[in-house]
Amino acid sequence: MIAEKELGASKVTRPEAEAGLIGAVMLDPATIDAVSEIVAARDFADADLGATFSLMVELHAEGHPVNDTTFLTGRLRAVGLLDRLGGAAGLAKLAYACGHVWRAESYATEIRDASTKRRIANHAAHLIERASDPAASVPDILEFMEHGIRHHSRTEPKAGLWSIGDLIAKYPEKRPAVIDGLLRETETVNFIGASKAGKSWLIAGMLLSVASGRQWLGRTTSQGRVLLVDNELHREEISARLAQVAGAMGIDVATISQNFDILPLRGQLSDIGAVKRMLIKMAREQPYRLIALDAFYRLLPEGTSENDNAQITAIYNALDSIASETGSAIALNHHASKGDQSGKSITDVGSGAGAISRAADSHVILRPHELEGCAVMEAVCRSWRPPEPTTLKWEYPVWFALEGVEPEVKRPKSAGALNQQMKDTESDGAVMSALTTAKSKRLSTSQLRGKTGFGLDRINRTIARLTDSGQVRVRRCKSKRTGRPTAFVEVAN
Repeated sequence: MIAEKELGASKVTRPEAEAGLIGAVMLDPATIDAVSEIVAARDFADADLGATFSLMVELHAEGHPVNDTTFLTGRLRAVGLLDRLGGAAGLAKLAYACGHVWRAESYATEIRDASTKRRIANHAAHLIERASDPAASVPDILEFMEHGIRHHSRTEPKAGLWSIGDLIAKYPEKRPAVIDGLLRETETVNFIGASKAGKSWLIAGMLLSVASGRQWLGRTTSQGRVLLVDNELHREEISARLAQVAGAMGIDVATISQNFDILPLRGQLSDIGAVKRMLIKMAREQPYRLIALDAFYRLLPEGTSENDNAQITAIYNALDSIASETGSAIALNHHASKGDQSGKSITDVGSGAGAISRAADSHVILRPHELEGCAVMEAVCRSWRPPEPTTLKWEYPVWFALEGVEPEVKRPKSAGALNQQMKDTESDGAVMSALTTAKSKRLSTSQLRGKTGFGLDRINRTIARLTDSGQVRVRRCKSKRTGRPTAFVEVAN
């Protein structure tokens, strides 16, 4: 370890290899391409140095001079890292920590290996804890162990050309599924729907399904640890909702507690950059199978426009980085644009830039069904065949798949249909008023025509409609005037 040094008003101690790598990159940005293939931000034990390394890689890729101290100081200050590094003085001292620039790759290898050992040790501790739990099943323990092996042994492919034979030989299979037919490990999925359409409840059910290893909307899930990052609801509301959904699904919260984490962020003004640093740091402790970010719009950095394709692409690049660094799939809750969505293609449903649907691996939308209380779920996926549309039924507080019901998206009514609806409402009101004000509380068809002024066809349609809705009933009684059996309409009790 580097000896503790005065850095302005603060004191910090930095791991030698990590400080040395930052210094090497500052002195010679040409080393970035080589070392970034070996080490990533999540590998740093010092989260601030890891975030600094990540920023320098991004700046270098954009063509900025990371060896320009004035420029780098300004960018670190803008993202809140400069003070945590000890100010300009601390940054200057990092430049002298490398010893020799040629050691950069050696530093990177040392950092990566130390990180891998930490994660394996941590995962092994959790594995022992699970294996010691009498309630844990052997398949669940083995799945937890296998996921850890996949996650810790995975190395991202280096940049460069591949022959088709080498590529197929190296990657003969797709990544494991998190939700069958919809989402794989390290993929990103959007959930799009109108505001207050129940997307958060849908996502809660999905997370609980993955945490418990049960099916979700008829789809098989791969059990694993999940994380809900909620920047919209207060903690009390998050607690109440999750408890309600778990109860409705028949899930004992105690049995999945070690598999479900929550990061409540409302009021903390955490944009995607801050959240990325948090998640990478948390992933050092243990990998997640699925991370849900609710809601997307609150992750946008100040000044970012939802409609700017370049800015939104940068956000999804950050999400890809989170997925790669944590080994987790990422789910986003985003809202649809205002107005009628029924005639749009699946990828056009969603507020903002087209990059939102293009950058995600799966794009899932909810649109109102013709049946009240139902929705149609549709999706397009990059690594799966297009899923069939599904009819969902909302029964507070959960969504479930409704079999045998055609997924018919609700269409807006035409002007003629709206006029007819208004006319029917008028007819229903007039007939009900005539019946409730009649002394006998019942009237024949001819009497109703006389009181309302409606024609025979209109009266018959109205009676049929009110009978179907249970508001009136038709009974045959002897007429006092003619003495013959006559059909009378009366208000149903």
